[in-house]
Amino acid sequence: MAKHALGGNSGIEKEPAKSELDSRDDEEAIERRDASRDGHRDGGPGGRRQNDEKPEARAHSHIRSTSPRPLRHRPPSTTSSATNATTPTEPPPDGGRTAWTQVAMLHLTIFSTFGFTTSFGSFQTYYETELDLPSSTISWLGSLQIFLLFFIGTFSGRAVDAGMFRQVYVTGSVLQILGIFTAFASTKYWHLLLTQGLCMGLANGLHFCPAMSLTSTYFARRRALVLGIGALGSCTGGVVFPILAQQLLPRLGLPWTMRIIGFIMLATNAITIAGYRTRLPPRRSGPVLEWTAFREPTYVLFCLAAFMFFWGLYFAFFYVGSYGRDRLGLSYQDSVNLLLAMVCTGFIWRVLPNWLADRVGPLNMIVPFTFVCGVMMFAWIGIERPGTLYAFAVVYGCGSAGIQSMFPATLASLTTDLTKAGVRMGMGFTIVSFACLTGPPLAGALISRHDGDYLYAQIWGGTSFLLINDEWMPSMFRKNGGAAPDTVAFPSDNDTQVSSASSVTAIADDAPPDGGYGWVCCGAIGMLNGFTWGIAASYGVYLSNYLATDYFPEATPLDYALIGGLEFGAALFISPLCTILTREVGRNAVMFAGCFMFSGGFIAASFATRIWQLYLSQGVLIGLGIGAIFIPSIQVLPQWFLKRRSLAGGLASSGSGFAGLAFSLGTSAMIQEISLAWSLRITGMIGFVGNVVGTVLLKDRNHIVKPPQLGFATHLLRRYDCVLLLSWAFVNLLGYMVILYSLSSYAVQVVGLTQAQAGIITAVLNLGTGIGRPLIGLASDRFGRIEVAATLTLTCGLLLIAIWIPADSYGVLLFYAILSGAMLGVFWMTVAPLCAEVAGLREVPSFLSLQWLTGVLPTTFAEVIALYLRKPEKGRWAYIYPQVFAALAYIVASMFLFELLRLKRRGRLMSQMPDMAQNR
Repeated sequence: MAKHALGGNSGIEKEPAKSELDSRDDEEAIERRDASRDGHRDGGPGGRRQNDEKPEARAHSHIRSTSPRPLRHRPPSTTSSATNATTPTEPPPDGGRTAWTQVAMLHLTIFSTFGFTTSFGSFQTYYETELDLPSSTISWLGSLQIFLLFFIGTFSGRAVDAGMFRQVYVTGSVLQILGIFTAFASTKYWHLLLTQGLCMGLANGLHFCPAMSLTSTYFARRRALVLGIGALGSCTGGVVFPILAQQLLPRLGLPWTMRIIGFIMLATNAITIAGYRTRLPPRRSGPVLEWTAFREPTYVLFCLAAFMFFWGLYFAFFYVGSYGRDRLGLSYQDSVNLLLAMVCTGFIWRVLPNWLADRVGPLNMIVPFTFVCGVMMFAWIGIERPGTLYAFAVVYGCGSAGIQSMFPATLASLTTDLTKAGVRMGMGFTIVSFACLTGPPLAGALISRHDGDYLYAQIWGGTSFLLINDEWMPSMFRKNGGAAPDTVAFPSDNDTQVSSASSVTAIADDAPPDGGYGWVCCGAIGMLNGFTWGIAASYGVYLSNYLATDYFPEATPLDYALIGGLEFGAALFISPLCTILTREVGRNAVMFAGCFMFSGGFIAASFATRIWQLYLSQGVLIGLGIGAIFIPSIQVLPQWFLKRRSLAGGLASSGSGFAGLAFSLGTSAMIQEISLAWSLRITGMIGFVGNVVGTVLLKDRNHIVKPPQLGFATHLLRRYDCVLLLSWAFVNLLGYMVILYSLSSYAVQVVGLTQAQAGIITAVLNLGTGIGRPLIGLASDRFGRIEVAATLTLTCGLLLIAIWIPADSYGVLLFYAILSGAMLGVFWMTVAPLCAEVAGLREVPSFLSLQWLTGVLPTTFAEVIALYLRKPEKGRWAYIYPQVFAALAYIVASMFLFELLRLKRRGRLMSQMPDMAQNR
């Protein structure tokens, strides 16, 4: 049938040689070629472009057929086949006068759309004064502009694909001129909402996405760079329009300021309408929404992450001027200068990242900028001087510039079929539009709720940036930034048989599959860590409250410290029993029992009236529940991963950090707004649901690995390398517990902060844990697990000496919390990979049982020792002895790992000598 089809087509050349098919069998190559001739385009669920063909084969294929470059076959679409069969798609020219003219036109378009919207901060300050309205109300004007700019993208992008670019763009020009020339007559808020908000927003939406998608069709190799040059228009407009507002509003008032801006926009619209040229023929058929895009994991993850960082992106742009005026006493002129500094410094960072993205991948470039913005949001909390605020504006401006320029370039890189560029980019724009709509007003509401204090809004803004770094970690270090990640797959119908066969092959093999269902297990363990250790990490909030309110009159500070230690100690003490029960009755039975004990402990603690009752409930019962859930689950992850073992462990253990952040803030709020008793009950109920779900999702490979699962693997104690790792665990946990539980009480008793501020410090500490653990996992897989663990353990001790001991202010403690939080829990996320590396995969459950047993004493009594060493009579230096004790613990612990590293380099680890390990 395939040969007959070839023979009946008069314009087709003879079949290529086998070498041109790049080692694929003849039948598959012919089927793919026939599918291409019939117009079968990729873009179906899970589809990928076959980029590994040789250049000669691709060129020959283009001469041989008038259809686009062949993609992986999928069942044909009856609506698009006829159209695409006669639609030639030439490769993008990647240069030339016409192509670079489109880049210049894109720059002017973004100048008058995004540039004007970015400068809304200067109008925000003016409107707050003139209209006497709350900042959250005024911010809806700017949010509505940005929302419509992105939201209309889905529909305007599809219209461009259908060949209606000029009609869409001219309509947007008319609305833009109408909106700006009617805004000067506005005297009430609703007037501005209709003109500067609604009308200008619709115009921006009809301009931005069509211009972006049209320009992207002219470039392939330089696409990120040229979109960055176009995006530079937001920086140009972000400088010109605020300067006009700054100089003209006080002198000429709103009417003439708007008229002058309107004439500038009239000129740019005239130039762009005359200069734009469409390149591709229209794709008249096809849906308004390309639903199959949401079955591509990279596209879905990117859209979710983009929603998060756009949620907090414009908060600083809208409110940095108000912050400077309200909190630091700056004048209106100086507050606008802040915005100018934020925009101007972003010039180079709107081009340079895009230039690099064409070499290393767009996804790889955008992640560091989101991290910079998140860190700067938290740094904003401690700013109390104008000079420091200007420094913040400069650094944040650089980070936000990289994000804004890289966003459309990254979105474009996820579209392989250029005829669908408009609709797919528009869909991404629409998703982030809701983040842009709600972000600044939400920030304003948080500021109003906190009586004008920006703290809650700053924490929210920073968290929205930093959360997404973990979402993108698996994609960040890939060579091709636009490739689909290996961490998740949504297979198409055509992939079902292939993936099933692969799964059978992987399960038949003893080697860890390094993916597949392992990523589900990674997420399940992350959930379990969050609802066990994450909740336990919030005990510092309870401890601070117990000490401050004298909740149990007969209790002493040592009692409360011992209860917190029992949560960890009891969990680790039962590790041999849990290991044996897992072998005898099964993992699920042990973990479900742990779910009931964990939640029952919290509910029982809420009814405690005597300190011994709190010992049994919040100490022992919760600890037993954590152990029954954690011990069986932590053994599973190394069975699924080898090359990515530390990364998977870091992602899973980050769950405790993010949950610790949420529960620390939530616990503090519940204690203040409801009561301590109901805080315990609500936490117990939430923990039960989360732990049950995680237990159901978890799946081990014990039937393949066949671990011995010994409760007391005494033979491991005869190994020098195993003893070194156990010694590291013991001493490391002494320092970990001191920092985890003493930092918040130090903030209250030494620095003089409030309970709410101490709770925020605990939350930021957990946030640092959530951010740092995936990064530690990546570094461990790249540079060596023992090397990274030893270096970070030593760094924790040095940071304690350099920052915590001299810390005497809220800002310094926050900085130390997020920095040390990223490293102090290095034990919890590296212990399982280190056990596998030192003792071998089969010994992991048995070796981990010894590790947990080793940690019983330090986790139970470390905080008791710290409180005993505390000297309240020393005032400012009341905690100097606990601090020195914790620092020495980390430094000494690192020495054990450096000795272990020496053994590794000499090839004397158990895992490096399998014969000796078998004859132990």
